[in-house]
Amino acid sequence: MNMSGYQKMCMSPEFPPLPTGGWASKPARSQDHHRRAATVQTSRPTRLYKLEMVCAFIIHTLLPGTCRVLYSRRFAVEFSCQVEFVKEDATARKMSSTDIRQREKRTVERIAATVHSEYQFRRAVAGSFVEDDMQRFNNEESLPDFEYGIIRLPAGKFFQDDKSAVWLGAGNSGFTMVCDKGENLMMAESVLKLVVRFLQEHTRILGQQTENLLKCDRITMVVEQFLPNGILLFMNHRVIRQMEKELETLMKG
Repeated sequence: MNMSGYQKMCMSPEFPPLPTGGWASKPARSQDHHRRAATVQTSRPTRLYKLEMVCAFIIHTLLPGTCRVLYSRRFAVEFSCQVEFVKEDATARKMSSTDIRQREKRTVERIAATVHSEYQFRRAVAGSFVEDDMQRFNNEESLPDFEYGIIRLPAGKFFQDDKSAVWLGAGNSGFTMVCDKGENLMMAESVLKLVVRFLQEHTRILGQQTENLLKCDRITMVVEQFLPNGILLFMNHRVIRQMEKELETLMKG
């Protein structure tokens, strides 16, 4: 899928790092110091940005009962490397590609079930009913009030390393992003809300879940537009508008 210029710039290894110090002027240095510094700098490896990454994006049900995964987009390198090895009887064995795919699927289902359980607990405590949200879905011009949460996924239970699940839920629709430990969760929340907004605009996913199982290509277009290769992008209003125009062009194509 074609990426915008902004996405390519952020993913480029030549994208310059942010300044680490303040903008105050520094005292003058001697020529000898500059010669020594230049010698040291030539031997240093190129410094690259640490990109904010998402391991997976999941759409799942939230109604009482069994949680069903309706759609998942796993960003291969970040997700698969976490489940490549599994310990059995105190020994580690290399997993086949089929084993990895099955384990990925089970991991996604367990994450969705964890969010589902948290959502049901909150609704029970608040005394809210799913029917209230479902009535709001009849108004296609507005989004319902979403429940929002962050769940820690401890190392060893879901992945080898600690992760965080950022989720939004309303009615029978849950949207979850799995992020690496230490990622910018406020940015993740902002991007997740954007994805849900444009999914509703282009697929009406909140009120037509079953029908949207046949629209995976359109869902993938939205996800890839705002999460290219699982990378969290900082987007201001002008960038969002530009990406919205690009998405509309892709949908018409």
